[in-house]
This record gives sequence, structure tokens and C-alpha cells, in this order.
Amino acid sequence: MNRFGITKGNTANQFYKKVYASSSFAYCIFSSDKVITLMQANIPEHNRHYLIDATFKVCPFGDFKQLLIIYIKYLQKITPFVFVLMTRKTELCYQHLFTYIDSNICCLKGASFITDYEKAMRNALKGLHPNMNCYACWFHFTQACKKNAKQSSGFENTLKCNKKAYMLFMKFLHLPLLPESKIVESFNLLKGDAINLNKKLFSPFLKYFNRQWLKKEGPKSISVFKRSTRTTSSVEAYNLNLGNKIRANGHFFKFVQCLIDAEYEKSREFALLFQNGGNGNQTQKKKLRDRSKKIMDAMDLFERGEIDIQGFLTCTVSLADRFSKQDFFEGVDNESNLTGMSSDMKSSTSSLSSNASHSSQSSDKSLVQINPCNVCLCNPKSVLLRPCNHVNICGTCWDQIVAHNQAKNDLEENENIKPKCPSCNQEVEEAIRNVFIYN
Repeated sequence: MNRFGITKGNTANQFYKKVYASSSFAYCIFSSDKVITLMQANIPEHNRHYLIDATFKVCPFGDFKQLLIIYIKYLQKITPFVFVLMTRKTELCYQHLFTYIDSNICCLKGASFITDYEKAMRNALKGLHPNMNCYACWFHFTQACKKNAKQSSGFENTLKCNKKAYMLFMKFLHLPLLPESKIVESFNLLKGDAINLNKKLFSPFLKYFNRQWLKKEGPKSISVFKRSTRTTSSVEAYNLNLGNKIRANGHFFKFVQCLIDAEYEKSREFALLFQNGGNGNQTQKKKLRDRSKKIMDAMDLFERGEIDIQGFLTCTVSLADRFSKQDFFEGVDNESNLTGMSSDMKSSTSSLSSNASHSSQSSDKSLVQINPCNVCLCNPKSVLLRPCNHVNICGTCWDQIVAHNQAKNDLEENENIKPKCPSCNQEVEEAIRNVFIYN
């Protein structure tokens, strides 16, 4: 284990920390001493913002069910520093794990956390330090709402073809941007609009929203008002990239070697954040920064009473509308997907729907209903994008993305920029056509 238990570099540190095994659960911990040392020296405990996420797709062969990763966010950059293989996802397992990390790896007291809505994990975190700030992810909230909407084909189809219904549904998704004290009032306003528009179609969703988000989770849990970090979408993107490097159910030591390589790369990037006066080597993308600023500006206007609830929701939905419909039921207008899109691409995306609709009459209607293109929602998905392996777009829309990318390259005299996948924003090396998915 010596070879796989230490980090890379001139000053190697212990990477493997512990294996704990009991009759009910087991876990194996790896952590980056370099990142932790820099964090403890430069970031006060009350200014540490952690993101926690887990993925099951990269676990090596054996009994491990998920890889849990803890990230530190600093200067708009996330850095993984704790990696945990877990056999169970029970509250008891999380309690034992977080207690060990807090006592032996780095103090978690005073920090804030953003996670998904996994109850066992959140309960364990809150029990560790009762006054700890533990926030939920807006991304996972929207995903859950869209998943519920998809359970009713009639409701889903209405949202796809009825602009008023779609915009109203989007307002429900943006309720977490409001202060917690205004969420119930805002829900009741939207509920009245939904009943007036189509009571029968909206009724199941309204009951679900009230039960799951207002009563079970509560407004305080879902509100992301005035928070600089609203989602864990950047973490999801990192997990996707990690999944491209690690084979599921692969050899354990090959898995560990991939983690060591990831630690070496990310710890060096993290160290650069504290050089050059703390500017780091990366800044937040301008388009993402602009969108975030507009959301914050809308929050300020609402807080000062210059716009009402409906005005605030209309404003924030308008910022996301052009993105979200291209991946309505399989993605979300999350921040990681927005970072690589130019303003021209944003405006042209909305025009794809009208251009593609002319060819939609010749497509198989049943196939379109099952697997519509994420961009135009008119034609079936039919293009396999490599190396990300997403099948999320029709040939017509892909041609327009390629044409737009070529025009941009010609304008900037750059031949190296490749078109990107509309879901994961990864550069596309190869596009294979006529790949239809039946499910």
C-alpha cells in the first residue's frame, strides 16, 4: 500500500488515511494534506465553504457503493480534498465518518456546507455541530421538480408546448431564490395562477410541491436567497470528468492511482490561488459572473421593495429561460452548463426551435415524444457526441451549433475551438449521426 498510500510530487504526503470496518458499514478515507494545510493557513474556519457530493459510477470492484467527495470552494474555484469510499449510506455511517474527519483530518466547525437532499447525510452533518450552516442545492431541487413533472405525460407535454404553462412552472423552480419568509406566500400566488390556467393538470404537482418542499423540507431548507453558491453543479461536472478517467468496477489500485493523479493536479491549482496577491490562476467566467450579478441585482431590488414577487420571478426566469428549455427534463439551467456558452450562442439557441420545427413533420412522432432533442424539442435525439457519449440533440440542431462555432472561429481567426456538447459543455471530437435511442 506504500506506493498507493502517498501523494505525487517532490514533497509526498500521506494520502491514505484510514479504513474503518464494522458489522453494519465500512469506509476508506483518502485526503490531501497539502490542500488542508493551505486551507488552514489561509482561510478562517467561518469563511470555509464546503460542497459535498457522491457518485456511484466510479467505485472499484467490491462492496463499496459510492465515492463521497468533500470540496472546498475558494475564489470561485472548487477543490476536492477528501475522498471516501463507502459501503453504506446510512445516517450512522455518515455520523461516524464526519466525526472522524472533524477530529482527525480537519475541523468542520464554523464552516458552511451545501449538499443534495439526502436526509441521512444532512442529519449527520447537523448533528455534528448543531449550529452548523447546512444548505441544500438549488440544482437538485429543480431536478426533483422536473422528475415529478415527468411522471405525468400530460403535464410534461403541456409544459413543452404551452408557453404560459412552461413559464409558470419555471417560476415554481425559481422560488428558492426568494427569502425563506416569502416562499409560502409566493407559492400561494403561483398556485392561484396554476388553478386558473389548468387546475386538473397542475393539481398533482401542486400537492407534491406543498408536501415535499413546504412541509417536509421547509422554506428555510430550500431558500438560496443572497447566497453566492446556490448549486453543486460544478461538482457534478467534476464527477463527470472523473468518471471519464475511472472505470466502474475496476481494479482497486488503479482507482486509487486515479485519485492520486487528481489530488496532484488539484492541489497544485489550489496552491496557485494563494499566489499573486491571492488572485489565483482562474477567474469566474464572465458570462456566469454577469448572470449571477443579475440574479443578485434582482434580489436587491426585491429586498428594497422596488419589485414585487411576480416581478422578481419574471425577472429571474427570464435569465434562465433561454437555457433551460434545451435540456428541460434531462438537465437543468445549472451554472456549469452555462459557463462555456457565448452570448451569441445563448441568443441563437432560442432560434433553433423555430428553425428545426420545419423538419419535425417528417420525424417519427412517437420517437420524438419519447426522446425529443434537448434543444428544439421537435425532432428525436439522433447524434452521438464523443468523447462524452451523450445522445441529446438532433441532426438539425447539431448542424446549427457546428455552423455557429465555425462562424465564431472565422471571426476570431481561430481554428482550434471545437463545438461543445449542449449538456456537459465538453468539446466534441466526433459526432456520429443516426443513433436513435428507444426506451
